[in-house]
Amino acid sequence: MLGISTAWKSKEVATGDELLKALDEIGINQTELDFRITSPIFQQLLPSIKQGRLKVLSVHNYFPLPDIIPLDKANADTFPLSSLDEAERRQGIHYTMKTVQVAHEIGARAVVVHLGRVDMGFQKKYYHQLYDSDKLRGEKGQLFLKDQKKVREIYKPRHLDELFDSLEKVLKEAEKLRIPIGIENRLHLNEIPNFDEIGLLLKKFSGSPLYYWHDTGHAAVQENLTIVEQKALLEAYSSSLLGVHLHDTRDYEDHLAPGRGTINFSSLLPFIKDGAQRVPGPIIKIVEAHPKVSREELLTGIDYLTSLGL
Repeated sequence: MLGISTAWKSKEVATGDELLKALDEIGINQTELDFRITSPIFQQLLPSIKQGRLKVLSVHNYFPLPDIIPLDKANADTFPLSSLDEAERRQGIHYTMKTVQVAHEIGARAVVVHLGRVDMGFQKKYYHQLYDSDKLRGEKGQLFLKDQKKVREIYKPRHLDELFDSLEKVLKEAEKLRIPIGIENRLHLNEIPNFDEIGLLLKKFSGSPLYYWHDTGHAAVQENLTIVEQKALLEAYSSSLLGVHLHDTRDYEDHLAPGRGTINFSSLLPFIKDGAQRVPGPIIKIVEAHPKVSREELLTGIDYLTSLGL
């Protein structure tokens, strides 16, 4: 059965009751709690969670939103685990471990984690301009992409070293509490992990509760931007697939309702199936639409996914 990320409404509600009402109107009581939920709203949700009215499948780091961060600044990349700033990285470790502890306390099955980025002066605006002008797939665009990848390779080793240290600490807590960690494929070229780094991390931390979390929208955007194909990610890492974020894309816009963009979800079905030996329990399936998606669009998207067997 599908779950719904609270990201759909968490920025627009002032109380836990408002959030519960919005989810009730969708008719699905399984959810992923996202990083925009404040501590007061989480406390308001707790009775429904404990009573089983709201079943939490997964929690998205950092959760609940740290009190030192204003709601309008909420971001899953606030304290990158790969940061070269020691104080910032320590905060990332602290709040990630807190998220793992909260997930354990409320009976969630997993924690979804972003791993950070490579500080490389990524030229995102120009990259998108190349795409918009249909030049990205031409010689000019591909030379630009090749150059950006080279720059990324130069700057990434120090970030990976810091990330390894961060994950060692986080995974000790996750293993103690038996909470699987899903590392999510990212949206932008400078973000960690890229295709190869997913495999590197799964191998380095083999035997730990570290798994792959696939985001369909991120993968589709990267495919549109000629970075990596969605199918390649799933072919390589579906045996370690802990969960999946389901949302649609147009060009480099993501978090649309499934069926409202260009992703062929039926082609993903062979990879999103239970039975992989390394994964604890059924694959977690979360529809991760954003507030721009209307209730009607979301319901239609859920019906579409359900008709496919997801």
